Amino acid sequence: MLARCLGILLITLSGANIAQAVVRETFESADPVFRLAHADCQARVLSHLRVFGQAHSGQGAEWIRLQAGHGSYAYLAYEMEPARVISELNASLWVRSDRKGLQLMMRVVLPRTYDQATRAPIARLVRGQIYQQVGNWQRLEIGDPARLVELMAPALRSEFGAQVDVREAFVDMVVLNGYGGFGETQVWLDDLEVTGHVATTAAGLGDAARDLAGNQENAAGSNARRISFDDSPAGDASKIVQFQGSVLLVEGRPWFARAIEYNGEPFTTLKSLGFNTIRLRQPATTPQLEEAKRLDLKLLAPPPTAPQPGQMVTDNAAVRIGPIHDPIIAWDLGENLGPAELEPVRALADNVRRSDPLRRPVWLAPNSQLRQYSRIGEVVCFNRALLGGGFEMTDYGPWVLERTRLSRPGSPFWATIQTQLSPSAVDQNVALSETRDPRIHIEPDQIRLLALNAVASGARGLLFASRSRLDLPDTATQIRAASLRRINLELDLVEPWAAGGKYMGEIETNQPLTRAAVLETERSRLMIVLRQGTGQQFTLDAPDNTSLSLVDPGSPIDAAAFRVSLGGLSPLRSIRRSGGVRVSLDDVGVSTLVLFSQNPLTPSNLTRRIAEKQTETARLHFELATAELKSVEETDRRLNLLAHPLQPAASWLDDARANLRQCEQLIAGRDYRSAQMFAARAQNALARVRRGHWNTAAGSFSSPVASPLCTTFDTLPEHWRLAERMKTAHWSPNILAGGKLETLDHLLRSGWRHFRHADTPLQTSIEVSSELKKGGVAAVRMRVWADKPELAPAVVETPPIWISSAPTPLRGGQLVRIHGWVLLPQEIVASRDGFVVFDSLGGPDLGQRMRSTGQWTEFTFYRRAPRDTELVVTFALAGLGEAWLDEVTIEPIELPAMTPSPLPVENEPGEVTQGFFNSLFR
Repeated sequence: MLARCLGILLITLSGANIAQAVVRETFESADPVFRLAHADCQARVLSHLRVFGQAHSGQGAEWIRLQAGHGSYAYLAYEMEPARVISELNASLWVRSDRKGLQLMMRVVLPRTYDQATRAPIARLVRGQIYQQVGNWQRLEIGDPARLVELMAPALRSEFGAQVDVREAFVDMVVLNGYGGFGETQVWLDDLEVTGHVATTAAGLGDAARDLAGNQENAAGSNARRISFDDSPAGDASKIVQFQGSVLLVEGRPWFARAIEYNGEPFTTLKSLGFNTIRLRQPATTPQLEEAKRLDLKLLAPPPTAPQPGQMVTDNAAVRIGPIHDPIIAWDLGENLGPAELEPVRALADNVRRSDPLRRPVWLAPNSQLRQYSRIGEVVCFNRALLGGGFEMTDYGPWVLERTRLSRPGSPFWATIQTQLSPSAVDQNVALSETRDPRIHIEPDQIRLLALNAVASGARGLLFASRSRLDLPDTATQIRAASLRRINLELDLVEPWAAGGKYMGEIETNQPLTRAAVLETERSRLMIVLRQGTGQQFTLDAPDNTSLSLVDPGSPIDAAAFRVSLGGLSPLRSIRRSGGVRVSLDDVGVSTLVLFSQNPLTPSNLTRRIAEKQTETARLHFELATAELKSVEETDRRLNLLAHPLQPAASWLDDARANLRQCEQLIAGRDYRSAQMFAARAQNALARVRRGHWNTAAGSFSSPVASPLCTTFDTLPEHWRLAERMKTAHWSPNILAGGKLETLDHLLRSGWRHFRHADTPLQTSIEVSSELKKGGVAAVRMRVWADKPELAPAVVETPPIWISSAPTPLRGGQLVRIHGWVLLPQEIVASRDGFVVFDSLGGPDLGQRMRSTGQWTEFTFYRRAPRDTELVVTFALAGLGEAWLDEVTIEPIELPAMTPSPLPVENEPGEVTQGFFNSLFR
């Protein structure tokens, strides 16, 4: 075997009689020396030969052309005379490829420990450098296998027992993982060099190593074939989780998390909805771990002995982590983390890392201290509840990007995606409507818009928030489940860019409020185009059909452009202009994906993947639109009975029905792309109905959050019923002490409080001043500024100052109106929230946010106490600027007795409308 090497240089170690050799393969002969040894991707060698004139040095190189399916590895092995594992052993190989991600490895054999299942010695692949310089020669290296073996020893003993013995370990192969991704990969190899080679027959090596090494000499020997190509320290390649920059690699491949919060559903149900990760709120049980492994699902979970809420963490806490935890993708150390939890979480993270042989990532979701927490955890998750609240959807993408700037540079992040109204919003809807179940569901495209906004900002994973099971039989839950399945199908399409691409920034368009963000991989660019508008967090409007033009300055001149959807790929006419490639889009809808690619394999692979699921996708679009039609028809009918009709609604509903009939016929004719187009048209018609009714109801308020029943389309009938009762209600005088804000002493004696964030470096002040006032003799002035304007932060992480009103007792069931006046002389900067007013019943999610008023502007909240409580109103200045506050009141409202509802409901909340979602729930 060594005859094929150009030469072997023997040297003598000082103080020892062990000879070290340098093994070189120059690739100047005609015969290839690497072989495809093992793969999990149905790899096939298309070409394998020596080529001349394309070498790194000399004349010859080895050229291999691989065709691969979906998987993670295709091991190209070079068998050599077994070499003792010592620190000086080092292997290097020059590699050139048309794809990145190839990795150099060594196979280490432990001759003193046998795997009882295979009856062969344990072997593991230890990993070296990864190829990155596409199209160029790059030297890959792996060294010090002795250290790598010592690092893997604890995991091996966890798997195989304390009898694992790493003595006399040797390396018998240099391995290159030649998997570059789905499709074809070409790789050229040259100048292999192994230094520090000490033959296993050297003095001092035991009989076991010598005997086994002798068998390794024969490349076709049965023992060599039986030894595994496992590259995982704990015995399973699926366990390897590591980062390459901000890219999470699982089994060596970029991986994007589609995670869902667990509420007791069968794991099979969640997998069928397209999720690849399940978040557990408690440490995973053995049955859960076994089921996740069987289904190839990943788990995000607290470590085995994570403390319960309120417990302190100590360095001595015993965290027991072993092979059974293989499905764990990351350790969840908590959410809503702030300054108080910083040090306990740091201690727990250190303890978990010491206890986990695989050193899985630490995941956490802080609400402040992002820079510090992003230094503790490998993954941070940004959480913002905005659906049905006062934070505009148009601000969500920029808010996510601001969070990344507040975190450690380069930190990978996930984003939480809302699928239900916040608990405080639901509580207020229940209390105000006086119903057990307000029958609220989030519109499917609202969830989709949130998810794509996060992906367009560079998120490496999405956590879909869920507080109830997704397998319940009511129609609202089935709509939510079907919406998530459709979103996951779309996320699966964009995964190559979301998982392994780089966020390249935003592209200007000819339409205001349209966001176009670019994600780039080595072969292509994906542009995510989002049509945004005000009030989308309450209900979406029908998309504007105006043609959209955009110019991508980063696309190569010869890149082809395609419009990508679940219906398929459509070529786009592109024009190379000064400054980039120009494309025009018609009928953009809520969102559109545009692909720019020089490589024809990229659109070809996308087309194939779309075709595999086109029947399911078309049927799902039809069923989802049909369910939405039923829901909108019911709410529109109830609004008509309440004498609040929408004149064009009947025509728009007819349009929706006609489009769905056409959609069903096209599905029967297997024209799936056209079927999805007609389903989208039906949903656009329904959006017009929803938005028209909502505009009428919300138009009388300074902000829709004034009435929680006005924050979703589903609850508009209850909003109008409450409005009718309030016409004959009895209004009581103000019960808030100190609300006229006349003197600071009176405010403090009344129970008002002011706060300053302990860690803010900014200057702040709160005073009572007569300079500006709405009524009376004075008003409260709040200010935040930087001592040196040139050093002012671009983003303020948390509100530097806030005021809370005196606690006001309320009895259960009591309805109140909270009212006051705010003046913002200039725009509040460095914060998307600006100036925030919220109450303790609605919470921050139902707060009103203002960034500029120019004049005194009123705020109003209608709230109902579900139980006896104390009501507190909070006023927070979240950015740099000045705010004035005056004439704050809380007025109780006594409603007349509720009359029986004239609104018969066709389907009770728990009743399933038959015929929906046959493709999802069979």
